[in-house]
Amino acid sequence: MKNKSLLFIICSILFITSCVSISKEAPKKRFFIIEADTSKIKKSSIFKFNKLRINKLKISPNYEGREFVYRKDLDFESDFYNQFMVSPPTNITEQVVQWINESRLSEVITNRLSSSDSSLYLDGNINLLYADFSLGKVHSILEIEFYLSDNIKDKILFKKVYSKKIVSPDKDPVSIVRSWNQALTEILITLETDLREVVIPL
Repeated sequence: MKNKSLLFIICSILFITSCVSISKEAPKKRFFIIEADTSKIKKSSIFKFNKLRINKLKISPNYEGREFVYRKDLDFESDFYNQFMVSPPTNITEQVVQWINESRLSEVITNRLSSSDSSLYLDGNINLLYADFSLGKVHSILEIEFYLSDNIKDKILFKKVYSKKIVSPDKDPVSIVRSWNQALTEILITLETDLREVVIPL
């Protein structure tokens, strides 16, 4: 009887110790934002647009959550422990607004609801936002489609898809985010150049 009691006590201690160990090793959630490198902005002395309305970007339903998405082979999975601090459309839209503002692409930038703010609208859709582990190396994938439209004339003046695949040194979330940062920076550099070449009809 004493042996059974002793065995029960030992098993209980091992169980409690195991639970404590698991609790200590449980990973914590980490939160990130995507940031373009604004040091790459070349400020212009000439405004291309007097007033430009930038609407909040849309995103493919496959990537609308805050969890990081990884592609392993043909399958995709979300990462519960590594997430965006805010939704990707909100995050990236803010980066677009900041870039266009600091580059002086437009004198006045607005994202208000009133349609009278500006006749020129910049819209976009995030088509791809994930880390690809299926190609041997780790790649941070970002693809955004932008289009500039004249709301009064109901006409699209410019439309282009920007796609970047940046190699990440490893699978660490910090490395993946840094590669997304590089991808967004390169996209915004090219977008700004392209928008400055758009011909606005009279």
